[in-house]
Amino acid sequence: MIIKRKKMFNGLMSVMLVLCLLGCANDMSELEESDYAVTTSEDYPVPQEEMESTGIAEDGESNGSSVFTYEDIPEYKGNPSITLNSNVPFFTDTTDDMPYVHFGELDSLGRPTAGEACLGYETMPDNEREGVDPNVKPAGWNQASYACISENSGYLYQRCHIIGWQLCGDESTLENLYTGTVQANIYGQLPYENEVANYIRDTGNHVLYRVTPIYKDDELVCRGVLEEAYSVEDEGKGVCFCAFCYNVQEGVVIDYATGASRAMGGEVTTPEDIYVLNVRSKKFHRPECESVGKISEKNKQVRDGKDRDRILEEGYEPCATCRP
Repeated sequence: MIIKRKKMFNGLMSVMLVLCLLGCANDMSELEESDYAVTTSEDYPVPQEEMESTGIAEDGESNGSSVFTYEDIPEYKGNPSITLNSNVPFFTDTTDDMPYVHFGELDSLGRPTAGEACLGYETMPDNEREGVDPNVKPAGWNQASYACISENSGYLYQRCHIIGWQLCGDESTLENLYTGTVQANIYGQLPYENEVANYIRDTGNHVLYRVTPIYKDDELVCRGVLEEAYSVEDEGKGVCFCAFCYNVQEGVVIDYATGASRAMGGEVTTPEDIYVLNVRSKKFHRPECESVGKISEKNKQVRDGKDRDRILEEGYEPCATCRP
């Protein structure tokens, strides 16, 4: 049986939607068959009778419900995340243990709005990860590379999942992707995802889970994500948190309105400024090309886009896929 959608938590998404209001303008037994489906609001819209309690209007925009505002989030001071609400989730209905995964619609600016789920073994993938489709570009995707970033081959952004692949198996659904920094993904969001995944693997229990990108005004790139989780069967004894993960990168200034960026004290860098070379195959690529992830570090070289003519003179050929 496929469950397209369970009744959402009381007050589901009310947090995100206030921010859209402010921010919408700058070895267990193996399962033989999945009994849930990943859905979006377009697949299965929120029932009219639930809209008032969830804070979702029929068009996916905020109806004005609120729990806190962007201005209530403390200024970033070096920690990748902070706890909110005494580390207790804002949702109140914590009894749902039927697995489901649901992503809200993109808003009028094309930004992802939220993801909520009841996670368990049923929702976790049992297949090999294929990687995010490089042609999928979330709002504000404006890739750049910096010497101050040691991870991700120096690239600033990753296609960050609202609900991580290890929890729901979704890879490239646009409603589940936001433009996030390497720092936000690895040091902010991932530890919380790992906590939930490890708990499910260890206990076989379920976890209510909600992640909400937080925007300021009409900005295309979120300022961070609100992470909430509560383990169902043991009433929060195993997992219970409410945290905000900052979408920042040390040493880089981000224009959240567009996704453009610059090194502190430097000039703005855009995707056209960068090529990635494979010194073994003698091919060069755009930073977002899927082939870049397959290049070993010893064979990878990053070059300024202004050197294109020189790169060609050196015998390199443009990738036929990304066409740099």
